[in-house]
Amino acid sequence: MTKSDSGNTNDQSIRAQAATWLVRLQEEWNDADLLAFEAWLTEDPEHFEALEKVASAWGAMDLLGAHPEMLRRRRDALDYMHREDVGTARETPGVPTGSAISRRVVLGGAAAAALLLMAGGALVTLADRAHSERYETGFGERRIVTLPDGSRLSLDEGTQVDVAYSRERRYLELRSGQAHFNVAHDAARPFEVMAQDRIVRAVGTEFNVDLMTSSLVVTLIEGRLLVSPGDGVSGSAEGDSDGDSRPIAMTAGDQLTVTANDTIQVNHGVDAANEIAWEKGQIIFVDEPLVSAVQRLNGYARRTLVLTDAETEGIRVSGVFDIDDVPAFVEAVTAYLPVESKEDSSGRILLSARR
Repeated sequence: MTKSDSGNTNDQSIRAQAATWLVRLQEEWNDADLLAFEAWLTEDPEHFEALEKVASAWGAMDLLGAHPEMLRRRRDALDYMHREDVGTARETPGVPTGSAISRRVVLGGAAAAALLLMAGGALVTLADRAHSERYETGFGERRIVTLPDGSRLSLDEGTQVDVAYSRERRYLELRSGQAHFNVAHDAARPFEVMAQDRIVRAVGTEFNVDLMTSSLVVTLIEGRLLVSPGDGVSGSAEGDSDGDSRPIAMTAGDQLTVTANDTIQVNHGVDAANEIAWEKGQIIFVDEPLVSAVQRLNGYARRTLVLTDAETEGIRVSGVFDIDDVPAFVEAVTAYLPVESKEDSSGRILLSARR
C-alpha cells in the first residue's frame, strides 16, 4: 500500500467514525455518550474537519447553520458557558488559538452540548433534545409564548396547553381555554394539536383553537389544516348518516365546529379577525344566537350569565364588547333587545324575555 493509499484509508476511517457519531447522536444518548464524543472530537483536529464534511454532505450545515433558532441556541450555549464558568480549558494541538474548537470542556451534559453548538451548528440534533412543558394562564391573564422552533403560541385567559417537542414530532394538547397558533414551517416535523379528542395537523400555518364553550371550534387563518378524530372518536358529520371518521381538510377562512355530541359543521369565509379579537381583550358577535353569546362570555365572566327561558336563546345579537365588561353587554342587550335582567341571591345575572 502506498503512502497516499494509507492516507486515503485513514481519511475514510475518520469520516466513517464521524458518520457513526452523527447517526449515534440522533438516537438515544446520555452524558456518558457526550463525554465519549467530546473525547473523540478533541483528540485529533481531523476529527472535527471530518465531522464538518459529513454534516455538510448530509445538508445539516446548509439547512441549519444560519437558521435564526440555531444562532439563538449557539448564543444561549455560549452565555451558559460564560455564566457558569464550567470546565477547564487547554489548547488543542493543531487548532488555532481562539477557534471554535480550541477549548476543550471537561464536562458532560450541558457543557458538552454547548461545545458542540459552538463548534459550528452542524449537530442540530444535540440542541434539539425533547422539550416538554406546560403553559397556562389564570383568570384575567393572557400570555404569548415562543416555542423552541420559533412557532408562536398566544394563550387566552383560563388556558392550559401541554407542549411535547421531539426530533420527529411537534405535539401539543390544548386542555382548556383558547389558543392562537402561528406555526413555523417544518415539513419534516408536523405540528399537531390535540383538543377534545380531535387532532389538528399543520406544517406551517396560523389557526385558532377554542375550547371556551362545550364545543371545539377551529378557525384557520392562513395555510391549510387537517383535522382528524383521535382514538375512539368516530364523529357524526352534519347531514351524513354514515358518520365521519375521515380527516377534514380546511383552507383559509374555514371554521370547524365539533359539538359536545360530536356533530360536525364547517363554515366557509369566516372573518378570522373576529375570532382572534380576544387577543385585544374584545369579543365580537355577528348575528349570533344569544345562547351562544352567553356561553362565550361565561368563559371570561366573574359573574355568570344565565338564560332563564327558551324564548331568549334564539334572539340574535351583534356588537363588539370588552371581554371583562359583562355589565356593558347586559346593558346593551336589555336596551336594544326584548330581554330583561335581574340578579339572584348568588350574584348570577339572569336574562329572560321581557314581559
